[in-house]
Amino acid sequence: MPFATLLLVTSTLAAPAASAQRVSSPAQPTMPPHQLGIGGSITASTVGASGDVRYWFNDHIGAQMSAGWYRSNYQTPSGDRASTMHAAPSVVYLIGTSDPAREVIVRPYIGGGASFVRSTQPFVSNGRIVLSESSGTGMQAFGGAEFMFKDAPRFALSSELTYYRLPDRIERTSTLDGLNYVIAVHFYLK
Repeated sequence: MPFATLLLVTSTLAAPAASAQRVSSPAQPTMPPHQLGIGGSITASTVGASGDVRYWFNDHIGAQMSAGWYRSNYQTPSGDRASTMHAAPSVVYLIGTSDPAREVIVRPYIGGGASFVRSTQPFVSNGRIVLSESSGTGMQAFGGAEFMFKDAPRFALSSELTYYRLPDRIERTSTLDGLNYVIAVHFYLK
């Protein structure tokens, strides 16, 4: 019985001090963590997916590394399908500043970098169509927006347009060459 009385008295005395402290110092909204994010993306204009890592050095400059695989619609008579694998390191620039008090935080960005590509392509050999491999380095440029949600601060959804310019020997059948629409999901670790 004395323990219950002590608990009741302690909780009664402690509660007003905690509420007074909350009133005297209003909480300032802070940006959700957005320094290191891992995730994946699908390219809506092609049949393929990639894994991504984003790292923000400060409030505006970041780096992104993505690697993916894309399947072409082209199929040889023997059933082999052309495909493209790529690795794309890039620099990302976040445009403007975001308001952390909003329910949905919109962070527009642009970026670009190199694109290392290995592609299989149709090739006629002895009257038969076979796939040959080629590789090369191209470029990529993109722009889009990252959407972060107040109720899920570590989750981000991105929508972007990406333009790939691949080497001439690859571009004929690669699904990546030209403009692509990308949807990405990232989870920020810190």
